[in-house]
Amino acid sequence: MTFGAPFGRIFAPPFSPRTAAPASGGWWLAGGIAPANCVAAYQAKGAASYATSLVNLANPGTYNATEGDAPDWDAVSGWKFNGSSNYLDSGVVPAAGWSMIVRFSNVPAAQKSVCGCTGTPRFYLRPYHLSTQRVYGYGSSALLVTTTISTSGVMALVGGDSGFYDGVNEGSVNFSFTTTTSHVFIGKGYDQFFGGYVQAFALYDTNISSYISALTTAMNAL
Repeated sequence: MTFGAPFGRIFAPPFSPRTAAPASGGWWLAGGIAPANCVAAYQAKGAASYATSLVNLANPGTYNATEGDAPDWDAVSGWKFNGSSNYLDSGVVPAAGWSMIVRFSNVPAAQKSVCGCTGTPRFYLRPYHLSTQRVYGYGSSALLVTTTISTSGVMALVGGDSGFYDGVNEGSVNFSFTTTTSHVFIGKGYDQFFGGYVQAFALYDTNISSYISALTTAMNAL
């Protein structure tokens, strides 16, 4: 496809050394996560171009993100999703015990899931729900719902363990997880589209609870 004005994309200067970090030591491995456990990692903020932002930094060429409906992009704020149709597809089908983490900003007043699967079992993150809550969706029927919203920050879901916001453990998501066929999406989850910016996202096939603090710090430094 053509990466040009119709989608409002802005092209940035060439890669900085930080953005071009090798798969053996990028922000997605902060704290000492084994490279084999990071299934996919994407960095929209600071990427050299929109096309580069879709590359899976953990394993370029495998699970590069594809467009469902392309978001806008700029190197300063990352992907901008419109809240009604934009989303990206990681191509990855998660399993029980998997984890994901996302940095986002500028969420409008609406019920929106920033990332995750569609349908059940639940596997999604929703920073703004019913004007008073943020939600960690995991498993066939249960949710962790907090009593505050967030319009920016870093949310993480550690499947079969906990939900984290800005590095703080907010409670258990230790619920049963049945087989899913849904891919993990960025810009939508549990049948809702996201409005706002996403700076970075990573997906793991293991429990990352012991690395959340380091990951949150590394993502906020982008």
